[in-house]
Amino acid sequence: MTQENRARLEGSGAIAQDSGVAAGAGGVAVGGSVLGNIHIGDKIFKDDEPRALGSAPPPPTLFVGRDQALHDLKMRLGILPGQDGDAAAAPVQVVTAVRGWPGVGKTTLAAALAHDEDVATALPDGVLWVALGPGPDVMAGLADWGRALGVDLADYTTPEARSARLTHLLRDQRRLLIVDDVWPDEHGQPTAAQPFCVGGRNCRTLVTTRRADLARALAGRAAAVYRLGVMNDADARELLVKLAGPTADTPARGAVEGSELPHLQIICTRLYDTLAADETTITLAAYERLGRAEGVLGSYLHDVLDRLPGQGGAIARAVLKDLVGSQATSRALSRDALAARVEAQGSELDDLLARLVDARLLWREETAGDIVYELAHEYLVEEIGGWIDPADLAFKRLEELLAREVANWRVHGTLIPRDRLELLYRQRERFRGLDGETWTCILRSALHADLAVEDWARFAGETGDQVILASVDDPAARIRRRAARATGQLGMADAIDPLIAALQDEDHTVREAAHRCLA
Repeated sequence: MTQENRARLEGSGAIAQDSGVAAGAGGVAVGGSVLGNIHIGDKIFKDDEPRALGSAPPPPTLFVGRDQALHDLKMRLGILPGQDGDAAAAPVQVVTAVRGWPGVGKTTLAAALAHDEDVATALPDGVLWVALGPGPDVMAGLADWGRALGVDLADYTTPEARSARLTHLLRDQRRLLIVDDVWPDEHGQPTAAQPFCVGGRNCRTLVTTRRADLARALAGRAAAVYRLGVMNDADARELLVKLAGPTADTPARGAVEGSELPHLQIICTRLYDTLAADETTITLAAYERLGRAEGVLGSYLHDVLDRLPGQGGAIARAVLKDLVGSQATSRALSRDALAARVEAQGSELDDLLARLVDARLLWREETAGDIVYELAHEYLVEEIGGWIDPADLAFKRLEELLAREVANWRVHGTLIPRDRLELLYRQRERFRGLDGETWTCILRSALHADLAVEDWARFAGETGDQVILASVDDPAARIRRRAARATGQLGMADAIDPLIAALQDEDHTVREAAHRCLA
């Protein structure tokens, strides 16, 4: 919003000064600041009563466009409207994971479910709720659940012990357990959420997260993940009208600038900026003149990029393309991964990323000291995906293939099959910014398949040397032989002592390989 328009709106009373929200009856909440009883995004709650430990937040006071999603979740949980919780009419998912973009309404939907009459009938023992977020206090959350069940867990000094005790307490109960806002640990795993998955056979568990991989890990299978999308145009218009007042011509009084939904922020900023000099209010007609939400956001995107100085627009386009996956979905990348992919100096890239975050095009998250970026909303994914040429699209598929193989290796210890390793090798020069774990997986797989070990090691740099040297002591003789051969071809100065030790290897082929390298 321009300073001129903002001053004009504040002077007219259409927007509250210093709050970043429009004034009006009922009030609003922006970020973590409670100004009344309407929240936007994941926090649409009346917050005027204290909550008991482990209990759900109050029910949403404004619930728009999510009736079908609420019905879908009750179907998945075996709680069917009008059938007194009869689970026989639909397959029951004891654990259901809801994933969706930040601010799309996951917490709001979970709160509505927690206060639903059908849920209360089917699960009469009540609801246990924990909100995790980044850096959660798992022990405190488990203690809250214990106190909600009438038990003090102070003597149980580990998450595992408290979780086991809760499992025992809940074994015969019929409750809904909600684990909200699950974030990954430093290894990308939903470790904090797992101790709360304690429901017995008659309980139902719902988890919410913005990450698809965490949702799959917690739900156990892809079919148990419910993807919550953004509102359609009709529901978004209804929300704006409800926030505006009883008629389409009533000035908008709802939370606009500063709310949690980036696309709503952008649309409302554009609304303010399009006010004529003699206008002080926003009507539904003004919104409709802007056209569909996709058009508003598309023009906003190009305006932001065109205003970036120097080569900023070109670099920003490269960043945005990197954050779109091969299946027209968003993906998260670390700051270091982006730095390895785009042609920009460190400070120049940091400044650009900050501008894109300020423009509400990117989300910035810090997890275990790592900074990660992803697109802030889905509206522009299709448009940005149109910028990607076929060759880049094919490479994105390879990147995603590699990510899956590394995840399998991390969890199950399975190496990359030779045929897939060959596909990766053909594009090896394009892989940039890979972390040590990924390089270790590739090199271990290459040693096992005896495929271009030396080439992969050169691309991996210091990590490649470390993996090769460590493999000279591998339990398998064929791996020791290939590692010894690679040290000689790579001319590794640190390999002399390991090779001398390999001259005493029990396998004669390893001894021969070490002898040739030293010679």
